[in-house]
Amino acid sequence: MEPPHHRTAGSPESRLVSGIRDSFLVRRISSIMSRHRRPRADASTVATAPADSSSQWRSAEPRQQSWLLPDRWIWLATRAAAERSRRSRFDLFMHRMRPGEHDCVLDVGVGEGAGRTINFFEEWYPWRRRIVAVALEDLPRFRARYPEIRLHVGDGRQLPFAERSFDIWFSNAVIEHVGTAEQQRAFVHEACRVADRVFLSTPNRWFPIDLHTMIPFAHWLPVRARNAVHRVLGQSCWASDQALHLLGLSGIRACVPPGWGMEVNRQRLLGWTVNFNIVLHRH
Repeated sequence: MEPPHHRTAGSPESRLVSGIRDSFLVRRISSIMSRHRRPRADASTVATAPADSSSQWRSAEPRQQSWLLPDRWIWLATRAAAERSRRSRFDLFMHRMRPGEHDCVLDVGVGEGAGRTINFFEEWYPWRRRIVAVALEDLPRFRARYPEIRLHVGDGRQLPFAERSFDIWFSNAVIEHVGTAEQQRAFVHEACRVADRVFLSTPNRWFPIDLHTMIPFAHWLPVRARNAVHRVLGQSCWASDQALHLLGLSGIRACVPPGWGMEVNRQRLLGWTVNFNIVLHRH
């Protein structure tokens, strides 16, 4: 038998290998094209605001059901864990912030639609009438689902509210989508300006899998290399620092203004911090 590298193009072995290779390439190209064609994010992710490409929060478009099979498997496999994570986060909020029925809460970065996977805070909070929600655009389905909640369309880095207008400021997985480190600092400083207490949640940059893309390790690379990986793997909607700027603990600390204390609560998986839940309070 000839060595593999001497096989001719017409040999059965060559035809078999070529068929397998071509089939894989076709499937891979189709996979990438499908990722680009389908809606870019579900309601727990973000979309660029029409008037400000640097402001990215939650999408008004729910994820369609025409996912590729691997995506569907990942979603099904992680659905229960994600639900427990949200419940744990909400319980922590209630325990650490101890809101009362007269406290006014500002929720910055709500999404369109209804349900615990989209706006779990609004679903579970017992005094909805005391919530003011902020989004980059009008959300008709949100308004229909939560008619007792006042929705304000605006930018979380520049809010029209007076200082200390709210008792509590809440934001879940938004800070990593507002832009650069400077814009993230502006986001947190604005939270501390308008509220007496702040609760924010964000994924840990140093967890090995980016939970937005489900791609391991790429988010540890320099930004240009990370963006290149995202584009190659069909995740170009995340291929910019404006769309996704993950934070570690030092990056979060750098956002906190003087005169404020910070309490760190970690959600872990196998001992590894997956998510930071941060409580800020005035000294």
